[in-house]
Amino acid sequence: PTVHLRPDVQEPLTKFIENRSLRLLHATQIGNLASILSHGLVPRSSARFASLDKVITNDDTRTKHGAICFSLGWPNTRTLSTWGPIGKFAIIEVDPMILTKKPWFVFHTNSASKECLESFKESPINHCGPKALVELFEESSRTNTGREIIRSALGLSASMPNDPQAELIIDVDIEPAWIDRIILPTKGSLETVREIALNPEWPELKCEPRAFAPRVD
Repeated sequence: PTVHLRPDVQEPLTKFIENRSLRLLHATQIGNLASILSHGLVPRSSARFASLDKVITNDDTRTKHGAICFSLGWPNTRTLSTWGPIGKFAIIEVDPMILTKKPWFVFHTNSASKECLESFKESPINHCGPKALVELFEESSRTNTGREIIRSALGLSASMPNDPQAELIIDVDIEPAWIDRIILPTKGSLETVREIALNPEWPELKCEPRAFAPRVD
């Protein structure tokens, strides 16, 4: 489905995305990329998911939902490292303007945490819309472990949310055209993906080992 936002919601959301240089990052196994480039990102909750061949999923019980999870600004390497060797993963970056066209929810920390699950169950509306997104970037906040975060003191860039584990989820199909680039951890994995890419000019492919290391702040 496509979301049709009111002008008083669309305009501030678009400006926020642009001013923050917002980045939406989804981690997946390299073995899934051929399917993703053909069919897009398909949530496990979608009826289409069952028809996909050889999909490799990670940590199904942890997420407790079938939606597509995105980190903001920097990959959630803490979770990624629990899934296996970093070398077998890729990071898919999608056009952040998808937030003006698809339904989504945001969480100030890991969406599978007890705190977020209870909050979402009680009031889903508090997890969507520009206000919920802006709150992830407030000057001062606390993590779910009680750690105080002062953005100016940490020198966080505009695109980084306060909590490295902040997540955004989309529970509908994401067409391939929304994919901007794919980031790989090694030159070898980059060459592997070049061989399966359907179009040599799309998406952009980058070898960026640093992107698979913990966020520094």
